[in-house]
Amino acid sequence: MRFKRRELDKDKGKGGFKEALGNPLVLAIVGGILTLMTTTVSNYLTGRENRDSETLKARLAQQSARETLQADLIKKFVESSKIEVVRQNLRFLVDSGLIPTYADSIRSYLKANPDAAPRVGGGVEFSPGGESVDDTIKQSIQDAVTRYQSFLQNIGFSRLDQRVSVYIYSVEKPSPIGETHVNAYYKNGTIFMHKSMAGDLTVALHEYTHYALYRMLGSDIRLQDQIEAALADYLPASFLDSPVIGAGLGKIFGFSTDYIRRLDADVQYDRTATSPVTKSLAWGAALWTCRQKVGRGPIDGIILQAWTGAEDPPATDDVIAERFGKALSTAASPVGSCFAQEIAHRHLP
Repeated sequence: MRFKRRELDKDKGKGGFKEALGNPLVLAIVGGILTLMTTTVSNYLTGRENRDSETLKARLAQQSARETLQADLIKKFVESSKIEVVRQNLRFLVDSGLIPTYADSIRSYLKANPDAAPRVGGGVEFSPGGESVDDTIKQSIQDAVTRYQSFLQNIGFSRLDQRVSVYIYSVEKPSPIGETHVNAYYKNGTIFMHKSMAGDLTVALHEYTHYALYRMLGSDIRLQDQIEAALADYLPASFLDSPVIGAGLGKIFGFSTDYIRRLDADVQYDRTATSPVTKSLAWGAALWTCRQKVGRGPIDGIILQAWTGAEDPPATDDVIAERFGKALSTAASPVGSCFAQEIAHRHLP
């Protein structure tokens, strides 16, 4: 009996824990505790993740707002038409610590490009509706126009923030108005150019100059005058430091020369001509001659003011030419004396 009791007590000790685990109430309590612990830990981890996420969002938003403010400051400070003014503005922003995000890159840019400055807007883009041309030609024209825009701004041009379209046409793909013959012209924000002329930078720059001059007067709706035509030749020639316009294109137009025209020719003014372009040839030659004698800076720096003054108030082509010649010949010496000699020599108005 004692042996049997010990055996029963021994079995009772072994089965107590198992019996407890098999009790539904015990299982429910243990499951509830585990669920509570799991929920508590999960909520804690989720809350921490949410707090970290909100903190990161706030930090990113603050950084984005700071970078946006810096970018807006940079855009505002590069609106000047003068390269040196833009460079001084950028140096101020860098030195004052107002643009820490972009300071190093702007400092490097100013050091690597001592004669350049960034601009907002402008330049040219090729119309997808026109003829396809080689990418190297497109890039060459775009790069040249970008540098030419800086050149124009440096001598007083402004409002060159509009993107000008370039439409290349041909016999197979005429212009929107059906034009197919070899020509190039500017109209309403678009430079139209025959495919055979696309490889010559003076053609693109000549037409871009019309856009720049029109922008200075505030309207594209006007007739071309002889002085405008002369400046459209002279300014690209001065920028490229070459008197040749349309090198290699003369044969296309049936000329005896390889080029379209040269500004270093001894051309006399033709008062009987009806075409402003024909009358412009002597003006372009006079401008180039004085540039060679006096220097590019003094000549380039005065012609825009002389032309805008001659255009105001609006007048006939001949009156504008007379006003322009008077403004140049009465300028301070040696510019004025050089133009007085050229006007007399070429019989200009």
